[in-house]
Amino acid sequence: MKELTSQEQLGKLGPLARLDLFTDAVFAIIITLLAIEIDVPHGAEEGGLAGALLHMFPIFAAHIISFTVLALQWIDHHSMFQSAHKCTRALIGSNMLFCLTLTTIPFLTKLIGYFPDSKTAVVLYSLGILTMTFAKEGVWQVISRQSISPGRG
Repeated sequence: MKELTSQEQLGKLGPLARLDLFTDAVFAIIITLLAIEIDVPHGAEEGGLAGALLHMFPIFAAHIISFTVLALQWIDHHSMFQSAHKCTRALIGSNMLFCLTLTTIPFLTKLIGYFPDSKTAVVLYSLGILTMTFAKEGVWQVISRQSISPGRG
């Protein structure tokens, strides 16, 4: 039996599965960027590493919060796509808008991690999460309309 190339395997997937896989890749890259954004403390004197790491607590806390938010968003996205019937332009567009909001999370996480006492950083981070939530709701609205009338795009 002939083994399929990765391109042939991808071609066998439907457009809906490909869109879901694309979004999985976006999540994977964003979560990777979150980890890459955490810098090793520089300039810590010998024996001062523990203090330097303690000083980085807001950065670690922001990372854990953002990772958790992204994990929950990914779980929700996976659940939503199980209800989708068809890959339409509306679904692609709303999903891409959702992905756009996801891409802001590494920057916003770094911002609030380095400036945890800044009202501006807190507001921007909160707006980023809120925008992401609204964008995900947009994806759900498109999918839920498919459930009502699966024949429409």
